[in-house]
Amino acid sequence: MTVGVIAQKAAIDRKDLIELNGTRQRIHLIADRPGLPGLLVLHGGPGVPNRHAFTGRLRELARDFFLILWDQRGVGGSYRPRTQGALTLDRLVADAAALTTLVRERHSLDSVSVLGFSWGTELGIRLIQRHPELYAAYVGSGQAVDGIRNEEIGYATALAAAREAGDAKGVAALERVGPPVAGQYRPVVRGLITQRQVAARHHPLRAGVKQGWVQSLAGGILTNSEYSGRDRWGYARGATRSLAELWPAVIDYDFTRDAAELAVPVTFLQGRYDLTTPSVLVEEYAAVLRAPSVRLVWFEESGHGPSSTETAKFIRELRTALLPDDKLPATERKTA
Repeated sequence: MTVGVIAQKAAIDRKDLIELNGTRQRIHLIADRPGLPGLLVLHGGPGVPNRHAFTGRLRELARDFFLILWDQRGVGGSYRPRTQGALTLDRLVADAAALTTLVRERHSLDSVSVLGFSWGTELGIRLIQRHPELYAAYVGSGQAVDGIRNEEIGYATALAAAREAGDAKGVAALERVGPPVAGQYRPVVRGLITQRQVAARHHPLRAGVKQGWVQSLAGGILTNSEYSGRDRWGYARGATRSLAELWPAVIDYDFTRDAAELAVPVTFLQGRYDLTTPSVLVEEYAAVLRAPSVRLVWFEESGHGPSSTETAKFIRELRTALLPDDKLPATERKTA
């Protein structure tokens, strides 16, 4: 399988600013031919668009899916400070549902599934809970499960790794921030970034990697031609605001309790060494979740981003999760 940008010209490839619940928001629709099932992509962060991943290393997915790429309210091409209002989970769920309905009607899509990354998986679970009638299936990668335990585990793991490595500066930085209380760092944004930066430096799969956590998030957005100058300006202005406004309000969740039953098939594409949304929590959730089907796929050479570290496998497993057998290559079919 060749992974990367596909030479074939898409039948549909258009960027639009559309009105969603009172504010204009940026989308990019890509499909290599008409009649493909829809795939709504929910980026992570909060506030980190990922359209460039689907015009680059994941572009092959447009052969099989009508890709609905969206900069969520308040960030990137959807940064509209005068009209976007306060950023809340309820507003983002309503935006996602409105976007799905609009695209489905305009392009006569028979079905739409949801693919969430990191923060987008929290948004995705809430979306499926509230609007199961709109979606055929759900896939989460870097799945959020329990906000409070997530941060407790993450902080303790980063501190232990920094101490073991003799990283005095990292230890001091984490001790200044202090452990999270009810999932909240002090201060919220700076404390969260500090924990993520120290954890990234000592991740077991990052030996020899010089790029920092912030650069790994922002680099593709600030340099990729997928984004206009205005989109980049909206990211620079909106990312911190998005994180600051959303984080305190959405950290108190436990999907093993609050979303123990979903009405659509569910697949988790999870890095074995994910320390951002700890894999132990995803394994617990998969064990208790009641849904038409629940499938947990491990990526043994990945942390929080298996779509970038094991791209070919990610594409293959996403197809397996969402396409019927007769639409899969013979080597990928689930039945003989």
